[in-house]
Amino acid sequence: MSLFELFMVATILIGGGYALYKLDVFRNLKPHLALEHVVTHRHVGDSYVHIAIQVSLTNTSKVAVATTDAVCIVQQIAPLDDEEVATLYSNFFEKKTESDIQWPLLNRWDKSWAFGEMTIEPKGTHVEYWETIISKGIRTVLVSTRYDNANYIEGADASRGWELSTAYDVD
Repeated sequence: MSLFELFMVATILIGGGYALYKLDVFRNLKPHLALEHVVTHRHVGDSYVHIAIQVSLTNTSKVAVATTDAVCIVQQIAPLDDEEVATLYSNFFEKKTESDIQWPLLNRWDKSWAFGEMTIEPKGTHVEYWETIISKGIRTVLVSTRYDNANYIEGADASRGWELSTAYDVD
């Protein structure tokens, strides 16, 4: 084999490897969504506050991501009296009877889509909106959202779903 032929073979192999890299042929097949909350509020009348929640779901993986179920929960963090906080503390930290601190529930929504109806392509973004009305006396809420992975298989190397919680102070 001549030096020219060896050079041609090396050039073809390097060029082919670079093309595979640039064309994303070697994909990571694990789906991933990045969630972002934007929470705003507006006073409604003398006694109530309207809470608007915008959730942006951005597909940061190289495969399409499908979800079939979502939940949005709004819980009250403040004000709570000391006895309520002591009970929450005890259940979560001492007794360990709860996997999350069980703040008082203000509102909960469940949403479902048919399989394949809610699919986000790579680098794509989908926005969901939720809203509620709370008492003006509530100063801080916890907004939690969860979106389930439609393709989750028990024991597989993929996420069960994606969730995010945001504490929001109402002025």
